[in-house]
Amino acid sequence: MMQFYIDDIIKSALLEDVNYIDMAADNLLPDSHISKARFLAKADGVLCGIDVALRVFELLGSFRLEKFKNDGDLIRKGDIIAEIEGPTKLLLKGERTSLNLIQHMSGIATQTFEAAELIKG
Repeated sequence: MMQFYIDDIIKSALLEDVNYIDMAADNLLPDSHISKARFLAKADGVLCGIDVALRVFELLGSFRLEKFKNDGDLIRKGDIIAEIEGPTKLLLKGERTSLNLIQHMSGIATQTFEAAELIKG
């Protein structure tokens, strides 16, 4: 899929998810505040959408992104998939969109893998 198309999907999702203001983050944190976050696997499965999930943060601002797993990798509950570091306010604004995308795509990949395994018998 072409990157501009993926970016349009992400931007539409961000507009929907960030449609309301996070009063705590916007008013209690200075713009200079930096945070780190990790993508952790919630369950065993097949990873899909990590590049899309990280692209959310690239579109929002300047983040340090480090990826440890790739699409198609079998992951175990608790695996560290990626780490990000950047402006806390933007991190909080993008996390829901990013997680929704990767969870949906990984869920489809996992179910497809499991169905293929059943057919192999």
